[in-house]
Amino acid sequence: MIDEMQGFRLSPQQKHLWHLQESDNFPYSSQCAVLIEGNLDIDTLRVALELVVSRHEILRTNFHCLPGMTIPLQVIRNNGIAWDENHNLRDCTRQEQEEFLSALFDQVNKQSFDLVEGSPLHLSLVTLSLFKYALLISLPALCADAATLKILVQEISQSYAACLQGKELDDEPLQYADLAEWQNELLEGADTEAGRDYWRKQDFSALTKLKLPFEKQSTEQL
Repeated sequence: MIDEMQGFRLSPQQKHLWHLQESDNFPYSSQCAVLIEGNLDIDTLRVALELVVSRHEILRTNFHCLPGMTIPLQVIRNNGIAWDENHNLRDCTRQEQEEFLSALFDQVNKQSFDLVEGSPLHLSLVTLSLFKYALLISLPALCADAATLKILVQEISQSYAACLQGKELDDEPLQYADLAEWQNELLEGADTEAGRDYWRKQDFSALTKLKLPFEKQSTEQL
């Protein structure tokens, strides 16, 4: 049952994003497309992806609102990957491939996520030729941003190489739930409140806007 699950507080950034999604009634997401060239072993890629997901809790995190709560908790689960590799475009022209990829990316961008029960990580693998593939990665914005996607792609590459060599990734990654709790503790600390109180008491009425000497030049360049 949900009320028996172990949950973790959202980070301040996640809380802000949650309120935006609620007010806009639109799920924010993060996507990227990765071009893969070479002799790709799809089975090994799948194993590498599963290892990455097992290492990073945020890639298998759902969001649950318990009765009386307006902001959900992060609940770490063992969901699998939403994987789709049934796109073989080897016999298509380059223009047809580009049109398909553009349409697929738009579709991925508009897709909704089951934040309560489903897997947050959605993947689509498109075969362009014998040695060329496109991997589309999509995650809820509650789980990833542009910087996260960049790190994720690097992690997938390292995991794939390790799987081919029969090695393991030794380092223990920092989990986002721990980072979120640390951020919340900072905001709730006595020093933080003292700093806020100091700035509330300052008088900024005498301040005027400073015009930088390069401001006009920068505007013209834009």
